[in-house]
Amino acid sequence: TSGGTIDLPNIVEVAIRTNHTLDRSAHNVINVKDGNNTQVLVIVDIPVDIVRCNNGSNLDDVMTIMVTPPPTSLPERSNRLDVITQIVDLTLTSSSPNSSTFRTISTFDEPITLTFNLPASSWSSATNVSRLCLGYYDENISQPQWKCEDSKLQRLYSLYDGHFWLVGKTTHFTSFAILLNTASHNNDNDNLPPSADQQRTTSSTSSDNNYIVTVSVSVVVCVVVVVIAAAVIFILNR
Repeated sequence: TSGGTIDLPNIVEVAIRTNHTLDRSAHNVINVKDGNNTQVLVIVDIPVDIVRCNNGSNLDDVMTIMVTPPPTSLPERSNRLDVITQIVDLTLTSSSPNSSTFRTISTFDEPITLTFNLPASSWSSATNVSRLCLGYYDENISQPQWKCEDSKLQRLYSLYDGHFWLVGKTTHFTSFAILLNTASHNNDNDNLPPSADQQRTTSSTSSDNNYIVTVSVSVVVCVVVVVIAAAVIFILNR
């Protein structure tokens, strides 16, 4: 277009357990599919600035993303956080051309977006976004456990396959999944519209309150009028 350029992403589909070489001159979007290559599990959205130059990586270096299932030892629950999606382990490496050695890039200068697929069958009215987060498995502590990375997820719904997609951001790579906070039950219905009974009850309560206020005001006015009249009669009779 005139007056500017459009940053068209380089969109590719890869199966899990696959290494993919990134396009160093483009915005990369990787659709990671399951082992049968039929269903997208997670979408990894890597901005162009990260692949061009991140943490001292030269533009001539080969940058590769590795997407694998997690180690079998990873628990599906810890710290009152339950894993409710596929767990994926993400690794980004950089190496010089024609070199067998590489270095791992574990942190990024700007956020990378991860979009997880959550089948609609796994969604219930009690599972709202306020109880979900993009989580990672922290192995750098004495007792490794799941932790929330991004608690402000964006929820998308696909009319095509009836699935929910949950979008979060991170500035590092490790093992990720969408987590459900099982300790937060007080606000389960925050995102649900009121039922018909609740609407009727609210309407009835509002009407009753209005009636009580009206009666109260009327009583106060009558009392004031009586007091003023009594005062006037008292003065005239003096």
